Amino acid sequence: MDDQNSSAPENTPAIASATPASAPVAIGFDMVNPTIPGPLREKLGTGGFGIVYKDPRNPTQRCVKQYKNVAVGEEADRLMRFAAVDQWARPSDAELMKSSFAWPLEVFGEVGRIQAFTMDTAPEDAHFELRMKNGNKYRRLLQLDYLIDATYFNSNAIDSSSAVVFTLQDRIELAINICDSIMALHRYGLVYQDVSSKNIVARRASPRSCFILDADSITTPEGAIAKPIGSPTWEVPTGLDPFAVDRARLALMVLRLIVQGHSVRPDVGCPDLERRGYHGLSLAIQQAFDTGAEIAADAIVRELRLLRDEQHANTAFTQAVQSRIARRVVREGISVRAVNDINLVAAARLHVDREAALEAAELREQRKLLQSIRNQNTFAIDVLASVGIMPVPRTPDELHELAFNSYFSDVAQHLVRTGLPSLMNDPIMGSIADRAVVEADSGTISSRTAPGRGTLRIEWPSTDFVSAAEICLFVGGVQQSAEIVKRAPSDLSMEREIRAQSGGSVTAQVRFGITTLQGDVMLQYSTSLQTDVVIPPIPVPAAAPSKQSGSVPMIDLVDPIEEARLAEIARLAHRRKTRNRILMAIAVIPLLFLGGYLYNRLSDNSEKVMLETGYLKNQIDAAKAASDLQRGTETGYLKNQIDAAKAAAPTTATTVSATTTVPETATTTIAPTKPTAP
Repeated sequence: MDDQNSSAPENTPAIASATPASAPVAIGFDMVNPTIPGPLREKLGTGGFGIVYKDPRNPTQRCVKQYKNVAVGEEADRLMRFAAVDQWARPSDAELMKSSFAWPLEVFGEVGRIQAFTMDTAPEDAHFELRMKNGNKYRRLLQLDYLIDATYFNSNAIDSSSAVVFTLQDRIELAINICDSIMALHRYGLVYQDVSSKNIVARRASPRSCFILDADSITTPEGAIAKPIGSPTWEVPTGLDPFAVDRARLALMVLRLIVQGHSVRPDVGCPDLERRGYHGLSLAIQQAFDTGAEIAADAIVRELRLLRDEQHANTAFTQAVQSRIARRVVREGISVRAVNDINLVAAARLHVDREAALEAAELREQRKLLQSIRNQNTFAIDVLASVGIMPVPRTPDELHELAFNSYFSDVAQHLVRTGLPSLMNDPIMGSIADRAVVEADSGTISSRTAPGRGTLRIEWPSTDFVSAAEICLFVGGVQQSAEIVKRAPSDLSMEREIRAQSGGSVTAQVRFGITTLQGDVMLQYSTSLQTDVVIPPIPVPAAAPSKQSGSVPMIDLVDPIEEARLAEIARLAHRRKTRNRILMAIAVIPLLFLGGYLYNRLSDNSEKVMLETGYLKNQIDAAKAASDLQRGTETGYLKNQIDAAKAAAPTTATTVSATTTVPETATTTIAPTKPTAP
């Protein structure tokens, strides 16, 4: 295939060919909320097209971009389509795009006229503190600029202790995640365009990953041709289509990130990679940069995975297995050696082939294939949202028609993937959810006991849309506790601990349900699972009084994993509190010494002032008694006395007796005399 003449990758799903303009109803129209969350007070930044505020509902993780001018036409359709990503992408790809990009998650306004949208803010681990040698500190996003220049933190103005260190293995993981994220867009007929070191931020969490800014750059190939976007120093060969341009810039980014050279280019080969022995990666980067070919870009990611050390390769494979996404297991299982791992990768390949056949089949055949795939629990079903189910109902009439034709599971799938927010208040929605859960596969419940406690083990139904459960405990027919549990995508089972020190018989009942995309829980009407748990009492000394027969035992329903997590949080909080107390005590000690010192100084000064005041009073009284001081002239007299005393002996004032009289010489030479008559 000549990639330069192709407008989309070979593996682009069929959904990508249907643009909002060609659809009778714009994709995501039911995701538009007429009310912007508010009040919007905390401003984060201002751009040419809008103002970004903290989302008042979740100010630490979300922000709201409000347009200065309402977005209309293709721009509005694009935003609505992005907000409805769960309606047209595979679940794994939708999750990757929402977590790796500043992705539009909600849109506000009217259909075709979007006033604002919400997106995730850059995570905390995507920031670092840049410290200067002059003492200044700056909070910065960890853009790739800081990682592709090995000499950046060696500047004379920068404190080298603020350097962010990404090892070669860290940079390999980061490069893989960036490539996976950008190439996920390509699978749905979208391009990013402005691949550069300023728009991509590194996250320091393990494993290393990216957060890509400026989702406004994401568009269709037609939009990229009409309004091309690029950054200086990130130029690629001319004549490439928009998909090839993205791949060529990815090749340039991978080269600069691995060798940490902010200006290197593969125009004349990759000597830095050749010197390190990375011949396969060097060749793939050269080909991808020159041609933008999809096969060359895939080879780059493959070579990067082969450069992992054993620890990083095992971690990536383990996480892929835990995700239950077969495509991810195949990608990360490229270097496995254990027999069990090889068999698991082979099973994952078979599952991926089945998913491909499922997506290519007609609707009636899809429903049969979907049922057969659901019978296995090893991997999740990761196919396009439209596969095997009826189209999303847009109106109450369409919803009622699906219910009349018994498409309950189809509606349940739409509830999980899109939430159907405009139809949630329909009076038959609860009955549809109930029938869907009843007709789904049933789970199982079992228990084991020990003195004072019993453990419930509940296996989730294999049907993927069953994503919630209610656990109720009854003693003597009286409900003692209830808990709503939301299922994580990778959960196959859950455990809960029942605690009852005095023992007793407890009945556990479980109702399954559906968690909608917006987080609402819709439970089935009747009980699905039930079991009786007889808990033996904890042995007590014979002298202890026994419980009266027939009393209701005190029981607690506990999630042991959550309890352990909360206990660890409490331990760390207590540790921080103790440390803060110690630091406060250490800080108070010098303050106490300083306070004592100041008190002593002030006390000494007070005594001196009192003595000097007594001395001056005696001097004035003596002068008045000698008729040498007239009323109203005391101030001048005092000034003369103080000056004379300081000149003679500065400390005399503090030792003069209270009965001292003014000397004759002082009276005749210092004190003012009475005026004589003319």
